[in-house]
Amino acid sequence: MFAQGQAAFLRFAPEEATVSTPDLERDGRRLEEGRHRGRSAISRVVATTPWALFAVLGAIAFLTASAGLRLPQASGHAYQRLVTPAGFTDTLLYKEITARVQTGEDYYRAATSSQRAHHYPLRPAVAVREPTEAWLLAVLGSDVGRRAALFLLVIFTTETVRRALSTIGMGLPGRLYGVLAVGQSLVYAALPDGPYVHEVWAGLLLTSSVAVWRPGRYGMSVALAFTACLFREIAAPALLAMIFCAAADRRWREVWAWGAAAAAFGLLAAAHLWLVSHQILATDLASPGWTAVGGWPFILANARENLLLALLPAPAASVATSLALLGLASARGPWARRLAVVTFAFVALFWFVGRPDNAYWGNLYGPLLALGLIWAPRALRDLSRPGVLFKGWESATRGLPSIRRRILGRRP
Repeated sequence: MFAQGQAAFLRFAPEEATVSTPDLERDGRRLEEGRHRGRSAISRVVATTPWALFAVLGAIAFLTASAGLRLPQASGHAYQRLVTPAGFTDTLLYKEITARVQTGEDYYRAATSSQRAHHYPLRPAVAVREPTEAWLLAVLGSDVGRRAALFLLVIFTTETVRRALSTIGMGLPGRLYGVLAVGQSLVYAALPDGPYVHEVWAGLLLTSSVAVWRPGRYGMSVALAFTACLFREIAAPALLAMIFCAAADRRWREVWAWGAAAAAFGLLAAAHLWLVSHQILATDLASPGWTAVGGWPFILANARENLLLALLPAPAASVATSLALLGLASARGPWARRLAVVTFAFVALFWFVGRPDNAYWGNLYGPLLALGLIWAPRALRDLSRPGVLFKGWESATRGLPSIRRRILGRRP
């Protein structure tokens, strides 16, 4: 009965379908050759580490406990956060800047003077956001148009994710979950302050970038990721992650494309910082910095920016986030690997960078992280395959002959 139930549950995450293109077949042979050909990363670990299941379960328990002890004290969604002592919210600041840009004022003069007037830090120059969002919202003109634009971006992103999951052979339950994991961003389009959250725009563009990637077809993926970086500079790790994936697959033309995007963004970011620096005064406030080593509690706070996890109690959300990362680690195929590498790039960065009140950064990669739950059942299956538990117990009781004789019925 257990085997039947497990088989039914595992249909949630079927094997990734093979794309019958010569390029993908050639690269697939190169990537999967060796002793463990065709196995996921989890399967390869289990093949050499009998204690893999126990280690994973222990890690989940430890992370859940640590999150309960040090969970950042922040509640609500991004548009409610980051309130200054004077009670002036970030979204009100960005609304004011957008209104001034809409009247024709220079963005850098408007942004720096507004931040200075409301006691926001201006040093270092990265404390001032890039102008892309303000310019876009100013062009759109009204809150109705702005929310409509965000709504259309959510719909576009959700559809690209659905198509990507369908392309790799994902079953209906997996596709429906993927739609929910991304479509929950519609809440921002429904709220007046939603369009003023930079991370929401950047996160949707990043998710679309990963979703539209296909072997040999990466132009739109590069363009979307580049645009995401123009909304929020801390989206740049996605560019580096995609360069790494392309190099690992020996797709050198793609490496050049992603590298060109990264270089172009670097130049634009440098120009942005230069323009901000010309507006900074010696008396302007300085930021306390962003290096805080928040660890797992901060990653969990990031993950809970996704409504699907925000609705769960902290311990349950910690377990779900752990399983999502486990699922990503077990994902197979070029597309799923890119999804995993981009997500882990942000997890690695935000493990060390980000104050507790920066939890809203999770909107950058929250949809991608939540998609990892699709592969979690398969990962658990690989970890609990027949023989793993017995090998782990046998290894643990080695040197204890009396226990082994009584429980295992063997002689030492």
